[in-house]
Amino acid sequence: MINDEFIPVTFSREILQEMGLQDERIIKIPSNWDYEGKKFKSVKIDDKTFYNFNNLEKVILPDSMEDIGISAFAFCSSLEEIKLPQNIKRIRQYTFDSCTSLEKIIIPEGVEVIEKNAFWQCKNLKKVILPKTLEIIQDNAFLSCNNLEIIIPENVKKIGYKAFGYVQSIYYNGVAKGAPWGAYNYYDYYPYIENEEENPNAHEDQDIFSFFKSLFD
Repeated sequence: MINDEFIPVTFSREILQEMGLQDERIIKIPSNWDYEGKKFKSVKIDDKTFYNFNNLEKVILPDSMEDIGISAFAFCSSLEEIKLPQNIKRIRQYTFDSCTSLEKIIIPEGVEVIEKNAFWQCKNLKKVILPKTLEIIQDNAFLSCNNLEIIIPENVKKIGYKAFGYVQSIYYNGVAKGAPWGAYNYYDYYPYIENEEENPNAHEDQDIFSFFKSLFD
């Protein structure tokens, strides 16, 4: 009798090192494979699996993956390109921390949460395409992404403190309240406002986009 059931596999740092992949520039993880009469399926990247793999430039992950662990690609300083699975629901904390060569990433539809510090200090990140399914962006998620220009989907309902600190440009027309979620301080987010005397309601809890619009009415 043939067993057609797949055995789920979590890729860990130890597995990659045993396979001798820690110095590879390009890594493509298969969706499934056969070995000694058994069927295996890739379902998860463990915490810190690729942590500090400095030679890694490109990663292709299969859509069979359902989760990517904490700090999975943190400090991969040469990482330029990654294809994320279509079935993940969240980008976990510190996943891409200090990936300083990463310039663009597409977050797939279906992702609902970007956790804290997920893209912290990705200093050369210029473009992030966020999904319409996204609802929550946690604290410091894109902190110190100095070159980033980003459009935040209207469905986002909650944006954490300093989520976009030091980000170059932010465009948003949603309901998340409470300036300054986008910066360390008020003047980082509204660089064209010189002092509070000109804007006495500067620090009131309000719809960010409505405040933008009021400046040009």
